[in-house]
Amino acid sequence: MKPELLALDNAIFHVLGEIEHWLELRDGISFTCRYKRVDQLKLLQLYGWELKYKLPIVEILDMIVPVLRALIRSKKKYRGLGLMVRSLVGDGAENILKKEIAKLYPHGEHIQIWKSRERDLHLEREVKDDLEGVEQKDAAFKGILGYESVQIYLARYKRRVDIARKRELKASLSNRRKRKAYRWNCWR
Repeated sequence: MKPELLALDNAIFHVLGEIEHWLELRDGISFTCRYKRVDQLKLLQLYGWELKYKLPIVEILDMIVPVLRALIRSKKKYRGLGLMVRSLVGDGAENILKKEIAKLYPHGEHIQIWKSRERDLHLEREVKDDLEGVEQKDAAFKGILGYESVQIYLARYKRRVDIARKRELKASLSNRRKRKAYRWNCWR
């Protein structure tokens, strides 16, 4: 299979998985999304909005679906989302999303949340790269009873916490990350 198609299928699988997860969380139903290929490609718009607005798909669905369900005239029982795919990813849905984002995050807090989430992921990847993919086990924790006195335990604990804090601060303030000019750099 061509790499482009594989990447496309992975993105579609991600979106469908997020929709199923949302249905399970909000409506309490276990539902397997079986959409036609055309509708699957249309649902990639949700993935585009995830990148554009820096919000997870589950949160995007939380903003759009209740409003669209309230606009439906017939109140029959629905299965799955209860919406047509074209109404879920259309221009009207994007306008609803913009209005809801402006209500929930008036000062653009969702961008800061995204940046912090991305920074944490970057740091985890770097640690994993430094360890060459091998997970490192933490040193055995002695506990307070493993030391001669409480003062020695507190001094060593304080030193460990200070070292960890300095390492994390140094990693987050590194100019090396800020220099990397690529799209959606969370360090800039």
